[in-house]
Amino acid sequence: MGQNLLSDRGWSGLLAGLPHGLDLESGARATGAFMRARGVRTPQALLRLALVYANTPLSLRATAAWAAAAGVAVLSDVALLYRLQRLEDWLGDILAALLGEVVRAPGGLARPVQVVDATNLGWPGPRKGVAWRIHARLELAPTRFSGFVLTDGTGAERLDRFTPTPGAIVLADRCYARHGGLAAVWSAGADLVVRYGLSSSAVREPGGARVTLNGVLRRPGLPDRLDLPVELPGPGGSWHPGRLLLMRRPAGSAAKSRARIDQKARKRGGTATLKQQRAADWLVLLTTLAAAEWPAPRVMALYRLRWQIELAFKRLKSQLRLAELQAKDPRLARACILAKLILALLVDRLVDGHRRPFRHGPAPARRRPCGG
Repeated sequence: MGQNLLSDRGWSGLLAGLPHGLDLESGARATGAFMRARGVRTPQALLRLALVYANTPLSLRATAAWAAAAGVAVLSDVALLYRLQRLEDWLGDILAALLGEVVRAPGGLARPVQVVDATNLGWPGPRKGVAWRIHARLELAPTRFSGFVLTDGTGAERLDRFTPTPGAIVLADRCYARHGGLAAVWSAGADLVVRYGLSSSAVREPGGARVTLNGVLRRPGLPDRLDLPVELPGPGGSWHPGRLLLMRRPAGSAAKSRARIDQKARKRGGTATLKQQRAADWLVLLTTLAAAEWPAPRVMALYRLRWQIELAFKRLKSQLRLAELQAKDPRLARACILAKLILALLVDRLVDGHRRPFRHGPAPARRRPCGG
């Protein structure tokens, strides 16, 4: 899609996908992104420059040369750098406006289902480690992003980065099973289904003793499936009813899980502990869904939909090259990431008329070009 930005026809089509009523000029002036028409005559041209630099292989110098040849803007690569470094707030507002227009259709789900996860972006060049982390919320039925939060690599993955829709069901992986985030979900009138692990926040028996996963797994004669009533801690010493669901993995799946645990332990220079090996035999979920309406097999099936956000991240990285950052300056890098996400949402709106109905099964072989 980066090539579409270089043609006037392609750019006009993408520009038409911006929300109605979004005033680019007033927003650009309010955030200091566009102060005067010098070199870049309009905010639309400035937005196009940002999207071109972020979503094509063109360097700053090449982007400036293309802009002059295409009649988009006349400025040097240094001037372009200064312009792009001031765009973070404005691009963030545009992204928020696009996300604010996400509409949930009924689809095949009776309640909104929102998946929360994050994806990491590395440093450009040979430097190792996580430079940036994009925290995201994905709506299901239809599948599309409804929230992004950009942090540096130290930004923790937390459920309370997003306010859930009242009545929604929030799905998340085990790193999100923390007190504050869990309480933020049920305090907002939503339910949760979260993977539960050995290091997750402890729960308790209804009105009773503290419960940990290791303690449950050490109980003799565990059945292959267990639906255990528990309570989740909340603010001010409050507790909320929930359930701890355990399902024994098939032998082949358990063996693969143990192998992954062993591999991770070896990378850290150690060996897997007995309790880690024991936990590998089980899929464990923590949920606030009522057992009468949501028996354990139904909750387990619902949790499998969490993989939709993993597939959406893969599409962003493979088809829109989200992880390919050439900017090392933090302000420029943040602007580029936001510009990539804006293009992803614009493309999503452009092809929305060709969207396939959401379905619970595997992703179709021919995937859409961005997260949706």
